[in-house]
Amino acid sequence: MVPEWILQNRYNGERACVWALGVCLYFLLFQKYPFRTKQAICNGRSRLPFSSSPDKEAYNTMKQCINGNEYRRPKLNSLQHLSWLQKINSLNDN
Repeated sequence: MVPEWILQNRYNGERACVWALGVCLYFLLFQKYPFRTKQAICNGRSRLPFSSSPDKEAYNTMKQCINGNEYRRPKLNSLQHLSWLQKINSLNDN
């Protein structure tokens, strides 16, 4: 659930998708979910217990994606051009 839905009862599909990708990345990096309650979602990433991650690029992407301000999240089509995702794609092609 995205913060804008909780707070304003509305959402943008692309921005919500980017949020969901950030939540998935968080789970992949830390093996736990970043939020447990609606209040935690609305409090935003500043209250998340971020620690260092072995994959700095994925970690930074995750932080951008779960930004509480939907207008500061990256565009969905810009994510496919990230260098760390390109590396994964090239491994899958082989």
